Amino acid sequence: MKITTLLFVAIFTLLSSSNFAQPRQIKGTVTDETGAGIPDVSVSVKGSNSSTKTNTNGNFAIDIPVEIKKVDLVFTHVNYTAQTVAVQGNEIA
Repeated sequence: MKITTLLFVAIFTLLSSSNFAQPRQIKGTVTDETGAGIPDVSVSVKGSNSSTKTNTNGNFAIDIPVEIKKVDLVFTHVNYTAQTVAVQGNEIA
């Protein structure tokens, strides 16, 4: 079965940052249309060099550089169509 698209369902928690210029971190889970976690998905912050991969359960944590104000996460995997997701506050936009 060839899958050409992927529904990235990610639950994000944007950890709070203080008034000081500290990096923020976003944690989430990348799942397929059945709710199963997808391993080895590349997750990167658009406009920066910050990137990571999901673990065997589809979980990830990525640091957001302080200079990035508008957070767009880019999800790529060899078997799925790449997707870009905007994050605003603690929610997916």
